Amino acid sequence: MDTAKLEFDREKVLAWWTGRISNAELAEWTGQTERDVRYLLSGDYMRRGIMGGGRGSKTTRRLTRQARNAVAIVAALRKAGMTIELASSILEAVPVIASHPTEVVDFSPTALECNPAPYGFMSMLMHDDPNGGWLPQDNVPWHIMHRYCRPIARIGKDIVSTGDIAWLSQWKEDIIGGIPHGWRSLGAPVYRPEIDPIGRYDFGNDQPDNHEILDYHFHVVNGRWVFGRYIDIPEPREYALDIFQAAELGLPQRFEKGVAPRIHIDPLAKIHRDGKTVTYFCGDDEEEAAARKEWRDYRSKLDINASLAVREMKRVAYGLIPPP
Repeated sequence: MDTAKLEFDREKVLAWWTGRISNAELAEWTGQTERDVRYLLSGDYMRRGIMGGGRGSKTTRRLTRQARNAVAIVAALRKAGMTIELASSILEAVPVIASHPTEVVDFSPTALECNPAPYGFMSMLMHDDPNGGWLPQDNVPWHIMHRYCRPIARIGKDIVSTGDIAWLSQWKEDIIGGIPHGWRSLGAPVYRPEIDPIGRYDFGNDQPDNHEILDYHFHVVNGRWVFGRYIDIPEPREYALDIFQAAELGLPQRFEKGVAPRIHIDPLAKIHRDGKTVTYFCGDDEEEAAARKEWRDYRSKLDINASLAVREMKRVAYGLIPPP
């Protein structure tokens, strides 16, 4: 196996993490049109997520992660049969829906969480990639610019498939002074920027991509009420951190594998009868009571895995899977 082909494309990775993304790319990654993307990003709230640049410019325009995620989530709603007007209105009324997936989809540990790994530091792209056309605000976690890993496999495994490969971080190889006992090298270290011990962004990963504990969902009930689904024990980022610390730092796991999450559902917004207007009402006792009653006695319940929608867009953006 030519493991060099498993190296990530740094230009694509840095574009994702900095938000240097054009409307054309957002459209391609989500199976929508540029006109659809312009419509979504023209809302009163979402247009605040666009900084600098001209129309569709990649050079100076930057997109926040929230606005970027919203494009994927709207695409998922539309695939479920919703109009772009209503889907966009939901994200305008409850934009936090587009924020929740980020901490796991773009997981990155802090310096205190990853010691002795160097991942918690930041890389200033203007300094580290002076010819890349980067702006002063284009700073990414150190691992996104500098993480390299050596592909290794267990000794005795003559025929190796993608699923047999483990990735030995360069910093760890330096500390232990080589390759762990019982393993062999499959080639030179390659650029592997993502902290991804369960292989969500691996080439050739054909495993189910739903993660009950790691994913954020929201629901539309009876075509009228929007609910958020939240996990507080364990919190999704804490669970992702636990997996990383066990896999790469060798720390004992705090959460048992397959632990049942504690989930709670909260009403967030009301869809008006015109099928276009959405009103956020969190904190309104009367509206919340009406929404909860319909949650119990629902006729239809649409479940949107927002994290999966964003994760699939990211896999397309990285070139790991073809566009929809």
